[in-house]
Formats: sequence, C-alpha cells, structure tokens
Amino acid sequence: FMKKTLFFSYLFLIFILFSSCIPQQEETTTTTMTPKELSFSPIGGMYKNSVEVSINYTNADAIYYTTDNSTPTTNSTKYTSPITLTSSTLIRTMGVKGSTIKYAMSYFDIDSSTNDITSHYQSPSNQWKDEVIYLAMIDRFADGDTTNNNQGYDEYGTTTEAKYSGGDFKGLTNKLDYIKSLGVTTIWITPPIKNEWWLGGTSNYGGYHGYWASDFKNVDPHFGTIQDYKDFVDAAHSKGLRVIQDIVVNHVGDYFTCTTKLTSPTDTSFSLITNPNPKPSTAPEQMPWKLNNPSIFTQDEFDNNSFYHWTPNITDYSDITKYYDNQMSGLDDINTDNPVVANLMRGYFRYWIDKVGIDGYRVDTVLYVKPEFFEDFTNSTETNNKGIREYAKEKGKSDFIMFGETYNQSDAVNASYTKSADGKNRLDSIIYFPLRYSIIKVFAEGKNTSELTTSLNKRYTAGYANPDKLVTFIDNHDVARFLSLSTDNMTKSAYAFIMTIPGIPKIYYGSEQGLKEMRGSLFNGGFAGENKTNSSDLYDTNTSWYIFLKDIISLRKNNSVFRNGTLKILKDNSNSSGIFSYKMVEGTGGVDKEAIVFFNTSGSDLLIADMTTDGEKGDKFDLLQPSLGTQTTSFTLKDGGIISINIPKQSYGIFLLKQKSQTPPTPITNTITITSPTKDASIDTNDITVSGTIDSALSTGQTIKVFIDGNIDSSATATVTLTSWTANVSLETTSNGYHKIYAMIDTGNIETSVISQPTIFEFTKPFVEAITITDPESDDKGPAGFNYTLPTDISFATHLQDILKVKVSTSGGSFKVELTMKDVSSVWNPSNGFDHVVPSIFIQKKDSTSTIDINPKHNYTIPNSFKWDYLFMGAGWNFSMYEKTGATTSEYGTAVTTLPICKVDKTNKTLTFTFSSSSIGNPTNLSGWKIYISTWDEDNGTPRRLKTTATAYEFGGGDGTKDPLVIDETDIITIP
Repeated sequence: FMKKTLFFSYLFLIFILFSSCIPQQEETTTTTMTPKELSFSPIGGMYKNSVEVSINYTNADAIYYTTDNSTPTTNSTKYTSPITLTSSTLIRTMGVKGSTIKYAMSYFDIDSSTNDITSHYQSPSNQWKDEVIYLAMIDRFADGDTTNNNQGYDEYGTTTEAKYSGGDFKGLTNKLDYIKSLGVTTIWITPPIKNEWWLGGTSNYGGYHGYWASDFKNVDPHFGTIQDYKDFVDAAHSKGLRVIQDIVVNHVGDYFTCTTKLTSPTDTSFSLITNPNPKPSTAPEQMPWKLNNPSIFTQDEFDNNSFYHWTPNITDYSDITKYYDNQMSGLDDINTDNPVVANLMRGYFRYWIDKVGIDGYRVDTVLYVKPEFFEDFTNSTETNNKGIREYAKEKGKSDFIMFGETYNQSDAVNASYTKSADGKNRLDSIIYFPLRYSIIKVFAEGKNTSELTTSLNKRYTAGYANPDKLVTFIDNHDVARFLSLSTDNMTKSAYAFIMTIPGIPKIYYGSEQGLKEMRGSLFNGGFAGENKTNSSDLYDTNTSWYIFLKDIISLRKNNSVFRNGTLKILKDNSNSSGIFSYKMVEGTGGVDKEAIVFFNTSGSDLLIADMTTDGEKGDKFDLLQPSLGTQTTSFTLKDGGIISINIPKQSYGIFLLKQKSQTPPTPITNTITITSPTKDASIDTNDITVSGTIDSALSTGQTIKVFIDGNIDSSATATVTLTSWTANVSLETTSNGYHKIYAMIDTGNIETSVISQPTIFEFTKPFVEAITITDPESDDKGPAGFNYTLPTDISFATHLQDILKVKVSTSGGSFKVELTMKDVSSVWNPSNGFDHVVPSIFIQKKDSTSTIDINPKHNYTIPNSFKWDYLFMGAGWNFSMYEKTGATTSEYGTAVTTLPICKVDKTNKTLTFTFSSSSIGNPTNLSGWKIYISTWDEDNGTPRRLKTTATAYEFGGGDGTKDPLVIDETDIITIP
C-alpha cells in the first residue's frame, strides 16, 4: 500500500496488527448512511451516457435543486419532473414541507465517451494457478518518454526517493520482451491514475507511486495518456501477458486535516492544507472529491451525504475500529459507508475495464475499509451498477481477479476480506502477508523453520475464499527488499519456496537485477538511492539473478505438481534454523505428480534421518534444477517410504518422482540405541557423555558418530566395546532450548548407514551478568559537536532512541544485550514490538584482525579505535545482521542469517536481544570481546533522513548527506 508523505515508507507499515497484542478482527454489521425522507432515485453513482434522476420527498410543498454546486434556495430551480443528466453533475436539493426544510445531495458521474474497447482478453483457465506476477512500479521501471518527466511543480527529481523519477507507459511497453523473457505471465502495475504530485512542508513527499488520487478517471501525465495506457495493455496482451491495475478505494491525497472528528460543517477542527499548497492543485481535480471543504454544505448534507469522513489521523493502531473512518497518514479518508460513494467506486473501476481492458485489480489498503464493503463492490448484480467481477464477466473475463492488501499477520483478519463468516464472497484473495512474515523469520532471520509450518497449516483453516489463490511473495514496494536483509542463498531459497507451493507467486521488479534499494529505478539516470542515480540501464538478461529467476519460474511452469498439488509438511525444526521439508502431490500422485522439497537454513550441513514421506519403497526421485548446494542427484525410498539424506548448509533441493519400483540400497542389519541421556533430560553443562548399545559388533569400515540436531559436521566419534558405546559431546556452542541427539553406525554411505531414534533433551545453560554500564539521559542529540532535534510527530516525543543502561549477560558463546531505553513504544504495531529506534550493535572479537571502523550508511566512524566483526541492526519490522566482509560506507557487509531473538518489556522499557554463538562464528567463550551500540531510526530499511530543520518524520539539525546518522551511542563495552 502506499500513501505517501515524506514519512510514507515508514507509515505504510502501520498496517501490521501484532496478533499477540491486538484482538482478532470481528465481522462487523454493514453500516450505511441512514435513509432520509429527501432522497434521489437512483441514489447516485456512475452511469453510462445518461441517467434520469427523480427527487423524492413525500407530501412536500416544494422541492428545489441546483446543478452548479451552489446551496439551493427557494430561488433555485423547482423540481417538477425527473431530471435527465448527460454529464457528470452534483445535485443539491432542498425540500420544503410547511416550516420544515430538508437538504440532501448526491453525485451522478456520467461516462459519455465512446472509446470503450470492444474486444477483451480472456481470463486464465486455471483460476490463476498457472500465473506468475511481476510487480512493476511505473515511475521506477522504464522511462520511454523523457518529455513527460517534469511537469514544472518541483515534483521531479532523481536523487531522492520522494519525487517522480521518470518511468511511464511507453517505457513499460518498450520492455515487454524483457519482462516476458523472465517467464512471468502477468504484470501488476502501481496505480496509473492522476495524483497529488507534491506536498512539501512537514511532509516533503510526492505522489510518484500513484496512491494519492486526484482524479480516478484520468492517468497521471507523468506516465502518459489514456491512449498510452491502452497501447501498453494491448501490447502486453499481444505477447500473452495480462495486466493487473493497482487501485485505491480508501483515500485520495492529502489536502485537508482535522484535529478531531467534525460535528458540523463549520467545525474549527477542520483546515485545508495551505502552507505549502498541495501541487498541482489545492484539492482533488475530480468531482465530487474537489468539494473537500465542509463549510459549503448544509448540516443535513454533512450528516447524511458526505463524500469524506471528516476525521483526524489514526493515532492508536491497536484500535481497529479507528481504521475504517479516520485518516491514515494524513490521507483524506473516503466515506465508503455512503452508498453513493460505494457506487462511484464501482463505476471508477468498471471504467478502466472499458477503456483499457485490464485483467484484474490489486486493491490497496483494504484493512482501512470495512470488509463487507467488498461484497457489493465485487459481486453486485444491480442493473447498470454491477460489481466489478460481475461486470467483467459481461465482457468475457470469466475470472477477473481482485486481491487486497491487508498488511496484517492475522490469517483471520486477512481471510475476512475474502469471505464473510456466513459465506458471502468478497475479494478473491489477498497479498499473503502472514506467510511473508514467516518467510522473513525463517529465510532472513534464521528462526525456527516451524514458523512456516504454522503459517501453512492456517492457510486452509482460516476461512479464505480460495486458499490456493493467495498471492505469495518475498518483497514488494512497501517492504525492504529481501536481498538487503539476507544472503544470496537464503534469498534464492525463499524464491524456491514460493515457486513450489500452491498460490500465485509474485516477483518485484528489479529482483532479477539483484536490486537492494526498495524503490530504485532500472533506467539510466533514474533514482538509485539517496543522492545517487543509475549510471546505466539495468535490463541485462544475463545477470545471475535474471537467470536464476527465469530458471526457477520455468521449473514451476514445467511441473504442474507445484501449481496444482496438495502440500504436506514432512519435517521442520521447532527450536532453531535447520531443515524444512514438504511433499507436493497432484491428484492421486504418480510419476511427475509427486515432489519432495528440502531446505536447510542453517550454517551447517544437516542429516535428515529416516524421514517418512508417505511414498512407497522403490520410488525414485530426481533432482530438478535450479538447486543450491551440492545435492544428491537422486534418491530411492526405502522400506516404509523413508529416506535419510544429507542437505548442505543454506541450500535447497527439489526432487521429482521419475520412476517407481526401483531397488533401494540395502542398509546394514545392525541397530543402534541411545540409553543416556534419557528422554526429556535437562542439561546445563557444556560437556556430556552419551552412551548406548548396538546389536552386534561393528564391521570393518564402520564407526559410530553422535551428533546434535542433524549436524553431522560437528559429530563426536564414539568408543565402542563390543555392543556398548560412549561418546563425549560438546554443547559449548549449543543454544538453550530443546534439541535432539542422534547416534549413527556410519558405513560411509548415508543410504546404508543406520541411525538411532533421537533422544530429546532441554539445554538450560544459564546466562550470567557479565557487565552493566549506564549512559546519560537526554544525550540523544548526536555525537559530540552536534545538536540534533527529533522529528516533530508526536510518536517521537518520548525520546525513543535514548539509551539509559546496557546489561550484557553471557552463556558460553551466547550472550544477551539488554537495553534500558528512556521509553519504548509500539504505536504503529510493528511486528518486532518496538517503534522508532534502530539499535545498531557492533561486535568485536577478542584478538580481532578487523580493520572496519565505519558505521555503514550512517556517515560515521566508530570512536576509540573500535573495529567490528559483526553488526546487528534491530528495527521494528526488520532485523538484519552482517559480518565485516564487504562492509563499506555504503554497504553493510555480508548478511548473517542466524539473528538474535528479541524480547520487549514496555513496562520496564527494555529491549533484550539474545545472540546465539552460531551467529558470531561459534565461539566457546566471550571474555575480551567488545560491544559498541548506537541508535538512529529507519524508513523501512533506509536510515531516516536528517535535514536542517526537523519535520514530522525527519530529524533536524544537520545535513544527512554528510553528518553522522547517530543520535545516541554508548562507550565501548568490554566483556570481562
């Protein structure tokens, strides 16, 4: 979603409802404006060519009306018979009955143009299961016409993300072969409609993204003309590509503000934005939205017929009831409770089917509109006012897709926008954010792979209208690019995941070029980052990322099991990173209709021992390409359909059933058992003795290996005495939690080796306080010599970046950093539980040889000769961690994917980050290691801007192009 003032990129994340903190959204009763005695028939909306309007007021003495937007009086036209309208008209009427006077108004939008298309491209035949979507941000994708870039309102500029950069329809059209060659089948474009172009002052941001509507029935001239749009869609269709248009029904741009909810048209809480004026116009250019000053209306009209919700900004995002009516990020909230407004919205989006023949809609910010709104919006069969899906069917588009953006972790909330509790259909689908959160945790942060299991299990029980129509993704224009948070291998694994599960996978433009800037341009001279532009075009079809994505898309397209199959999870890890495996079966299965997929998200090769697959003995699976890591090329299931297989670190393998009734390798007959430690033992020491038995003495070439959680690389070799064995196993680098011990008679071939049943134990090694330091209060003004000021928005007021105390506790090679802050807030409901502060924790090993003393992207050299080996950055929505290799002033370094676990205690104002030893090179002791911590804030992966004067969402008191982006810092902390 996108609603953009300077703070736009941060504020879109406010959609997150942290499910553990926020009550589940309940079904709401449809609320429309109370019918009044003075009314219109039809009630208003959008009509083709003309409409005949009756005004109704039973037993009225007289009815007067105006069509010039003025307030009717007894001198206005007297109503005597139905009015025929052939052009768009606001009718305001006054009914007189004795001494009683009533007012009402409605808007009738007339589409009288004759340029509707006559032939429509058909919908997919497989419920969109065969489609792969490519999201292109129009302004950032390709610049085909440089003459439309600058419209003369200071809205164009290529060195800042906030302004138009130059992309347009002709650019999209020129690059269709580039898009098609990738293998995608559908292009989703950001909203093409005319926008508010620029809003300076405390916002200092523009509408290049398309989500600040000024006119729902015109394209933005920065992108071209309606004919240019139609030419693009026609060209896409000619190449077999469908087009999905992004739309908004919740808001227009930011033109007015209210400090409280208005109760009358003259309420002083209201004001138009006048300093500086919105550009290019001070109000939306389309009727009735341009009538955005309530003082021109009567109280009756204000109460009963308003086109806007006259409300203040949402300030408490834990109260979902405020979402529906209040302004989000200052954007003027459309009154979708008004049935006339609901009709207009239906009309606007029938309009684009008529004019350009698009194939579907992605609906922005649906979380801010009541779910039941979408029942009639999509499905109404009302004559001359059909819902979008029903209207599209009339045009031959039998499956016109509509999916919404709820930006929410709750499957229940997401599902409510596709189907009501009593079965009424709403939108077809949603952008599958609940799964995306799990993808981030597993593939970017190295959390428990069971996070994926939890999400996937909810998919078919949460009430989605069609779970297989959910749009799966790893990044888009509203979140930090996955590649900026994780390693290349884990990013590829995340793509392999969404390409091998049910759903409609989506690729974000630029991913095929390895882009890390969230909204970077692909064309020469376009925006590439703050104060940076591209020095060349980025449309190379031979880059490693383009080739990878082309190949993984091809794998999905060439194997129907991944599009039509049913998924069953075979193995996960509930304690840490590691193995995640599932099986896909299409129909009743068989050759080419069954697949097994493996992921290993850990930093070690892992052995999967005797995993049940629901297959048959002799089923032979072959490795498909692309794969990652040195995978076995094939495997054959043993008795009971089980398999033992070694999966390389940070890799994936996708295997397809190619033959049946093959002969698997014969395992040895000896068996092995663990007798100590016993099941569910609690262990708190670094070294343990594991013992057990075997049936018979080992044969030549056989050994016994004992290992934890499948990590065969760190196995201990047992001492064997006839049929007994013992092994000393080190737990120095093992993190607290539940683990599994395995013992294996190793023959040198995993398929003939024998593996014991695991013994589960709990590791409970305590953390001991190592050192605590204090940091001065109210020193959050930047490094010495600077005097920064906080952003002026109230959500920053309590000095959330001010560190007061740091406590470091250690447990072998693991450690905790507890930060006591001046305040901890979660006003925007971030998924990680805290807002408006990014602690950067720099770690230096004992006897480090590092030469890196920069704070990347923050214009700062760390003081006191500190050189770092690891950097962790904890933000409200994204955690990231890097090791020093490749770190420069503009690059953080090489991503690490086992990230700390965060605990937030708002009562005691603490943030606690627990680092496992595996994230910092598996040390066994941290004595002599050093830590330095600084704070700043971010806009979704990019350091928040610093300007001379603070604005609502920018720090003040410096020049962000050169001054340190550090607002508080600690002394160097040495662990004793």
